[in-house]
Amino acid sequence: MYTLRPALPGDAPALQTLYALCVDRAGWLPPEARLNPRFDLVSENELVHVAVASSGALLGLVSVYVSSAFVHHLYVHPAHHGQGLGRNLLASLRPVMRPPWQLKCLNTNHAALAFYKRQGWLPLSSGSGEHGPYVLLQWGVSHAVP
Repeated sequence: MYTLRPALPGDAPALQTLYALCVDRAGWLPPEARLNPRFDLVSENELVHVAVASSGALLGLVSVYVSSAFVHHLYVHPAHHGQGLGRNLLASLRPVMRPPWQLKCLNTNHAALAFYKRQGWLPLSSGSGEHGPYVLLQWGVSHAVP
């Protein structure tokens, strides 16, 4: 059992711990991108929602730029993959962010690309950024809510 809610200031240590764990395990990221991960720096000025277990443990997070409807980060603790947390974290954004939504996903992140495809995200374009080639995905134009 878990609760979805906006992140609170007191969540900062748990957010950092989860982010660092997920980035450390992100074999799809180049090694230099996994050095010294700082969630507070990469999510500055973003809205953050969290999934919190009844025990108080942080299970997942999503951070977004609301004004541009851009999903910047979506991470679920590896022990809780496949339980609907990612889908539900995205759904928690519906009251605060109107579709269409966009995000960039590295081509090397095969699991995330498969996840977004299952959720109805569609490719718009591709490009290359500081961590390599990516696809720009969009959701919410002509399909159901995640």
